[in-house]
Amino acid sequence: MNQDDFEIYAQRLAATQEKFLDGLCRMIDVMEGLTDQLKGFREYLQSWGDFLEAHHNTSKALIESHQSVLKAFADSSVEISENTAHVKKLISKVESYFGTEAGLDYDN
Repeated sequence: MNQDDFEIYAQRLAATQEKFLDGLCRMIDVMEGLTDQLKGFREYLQSWGDFLEAHHNTSKALIESHQSVLKAFADSSVEISENTAHVKKLISKVESYFGTEAGLDYDN
């Protein structure tokens, strides 16, 4: 191997190392881009999870309010039934004292 061959090999080695370094820099750029994409996706998933949690909490509160309304409606229905029974009892007492003569007719 002479001096000229050595210089040719040295130039090829330098070119190959330059290509390798260029490829390595591109690979690092790709990895940084992928890291940024994954970070963005993680943030998206976190915000989606926060949204789902808020939706869950809202739904839970809505169900609880519906249960309260249903309980109040049931209690109201019981009281209406009791009041109706008392009114019927009162009407039958009034009718027993005064009868059902003309003038005491009523429509329900």
